Amino acid sequence: MSALDLKKTSETNWTRIDEMSDDTIDTSDVPELDGSFFEGAKLLVPKDRMLVTMKVGEDDEEEEDNTAEERSLGFFEYLDGPHGHEVAQQVVKLFADFKTTVLDRTLQEKQQVLKYQQHVQTRMWIVQIIAFVVALSLAGFLTYAGKFDSAFAMLLGTLVGYFFGKGIKS
Repeated sequence: MSALDLKKTSETNWTRIDEMSDDTIDTSDVPELDGSFFEGAKLLVPKDRMLVTMKVGEDDEEEEDNTAEERSLGFFEYLDGPHGHEVAQQVVKLFADFKTTVLDRTLQEKQQVLKYQQHVQTRMWIVQIIAFVVALSLAGFLTYAGKFDSAFAMLLGTLVGYFFGKGIKS
């Protein structure tokens, strides 16, 4: 839902909805609840009813004056009340679930990065070994053929140094 949706006027025909009886409402897509659904249900009825108000905007100051006779509680006073611990437990559980989800996702990402780095390092070692073996074999063959000179030795040394120095970060 976007902010633009909130500014549009509802096109719901509330008069027609209010005039409908229970029999005229189509409930074919809602399954019937049997007794097994209610076996574990527990009815919680507050012993004392209280009015809980929350300041949302500047308009609430006028309404607050109208309800001065009634007892009004802030959020933290409500949490100190008889049912506040249930709300607090749900809020704490929500944050704990969020923390667990974030930590699990971070751990998965770190494991994927580590696995990728290990894969790259293994490939780099293979390339280094192949470069060293090729350079050593080429130097041996050229020495045997009598074609190995200092310029070519410098070139091979530079290439081998490049491949062995590639994995080092400064």
